[in-house]
Amino acid sequence: MGLWKALPKILGDLVKLGVGTIITLALIHYQLKINLIGIAATSAVLTGIIGLAAQSTLKDIFAGIALQVDAPFKQGDWIDLGFARDIVLSLRLMSTRLSTIDGAQIVIPNSRITSDGMRRFRPLDPIGHSFEIALDFTFPARRAIQLLEDVLVKNPRILQQPHPQAWASRYSEAGLIYQVQYWQKEIGDMAEYKLRSELLEQIWYSLQRAGQTIPYPGLDLRQKPKTSQTSLQDLTTEQRSEILATNNFFKHLTPEQLSQLGNLARCLTYAPNELIVRQGEHGNTLYIVAAGTLSVTTRDQDDSHLRVNILKPGDIFGEMAVCTGSPRSADVTSLEESRLLEIEREDLLALIKQDRTVLDRLSSLIATRAQELREASDSNQHQEHQEHQALTQKIKRLFEGLLNNFK
Repeated sequence: MGLWKALPKILGDLVKLGVGTIITLALIHYQLKINLIGIAATSAVLTGIIGLAAQSTLKDIFAGIALQVDAPFKQGDWIDLGFARDIVLSLRLMSTRLSTIDGAQIVIPNSRITSDGMRRFRPLDPIGHSFEIALDFTFPARRAIQLLEDVLVKNPRILQQPHPQAWASRYSEAGLIYQVQYWQKEIGDMAEYKLRSELLEQIWYSLQRAGQTIPYPGLDLRQKPKTSQTSLQDLTTEQRSEILATNNFFKHLTPEQLSQLGNLARCLTYAPNELIVRQGEHGNTLYIVAAGTLSVTTRDQDDSHLRVNILKPGDIFGEMAVCTGSPRSADVTSLEESRLLEIEREDLLALIKQDRTVLDRLSSLIATRAQELREASDSNQHQEHQEHQALTQKIKRLFEGLLNNFK
């Protein structure tokens, strides 16, 4: 009825063995008239010698019984013993066996586990990890902490409860040392190593976009390579203008306007599996894919993800948020190393201030694109025309209001 736990197999076997031994000795004593007390007395010395010789083995056996009865872990749990750690394969009478990432098995005497103690994580339990990273002293500490925490929050494999965090830990010759702490559900060393590698990769790319690098040690007298900071971000104004001209959103601009906007645009590089924009957030930047592939996904009320599009070089995203002020409508994640052109709302304002016809063309393009994405069954032709006009007016009001305060 579930009122108490089932008796461990090892303990049950020992009880059966003890009862069977007592019955056997009683039958020998009463049926065969053999004096077992005398035999036991004469063999006491031999029994003592055998007991001393088997002391280590007996400790492991009783430790195995204690582990079976107490059940501090079970098969499939991840345990850390200090000198060894990994997933439990089996708990036996004398030893416990762990599975390592290289395919081997670690056999550990049970007596050592009971005497030294351990850390245990069950499958799907939050498992905390941390590591240190040195950043340059010229990078403001608050901005550095924000950059590290942004990388942690955007990684889908990191749990948000407990919340990941980063803080300045100590000074060193290499720079200011930051401690990064996060939690994940996957157990095992391989899951930890893969996630750490992914985070270090994404931190590197984030530092590149922020114009920062991992500092060299203070005692290293070699000159830093001048290309290390800008190798992934350098595109000439002409190259940026050519990328802008390939997109329908900007191809109506004159060569002079394309050159001006290309000079204002920023070229950013993102790591594989890095979240670029999040659904529901407000943003004042749009992006054009210069290289790489990105995934567009939406999240429903159950927080399940549905891929709705794949973006390739020349595609644009984020323009609705920039031109209407509405929240982002989807998550956009890089599937591989991707290079994007980032254009802020103020960059467009600079063009609109010089030529007001740019605003008319942009608002018309945005309204037309929104209308094309809307299913025909959702509204009739008259309603579509009204929505087109309303969206156009909304875009114009937004930019007209911003132009009043734009210098």
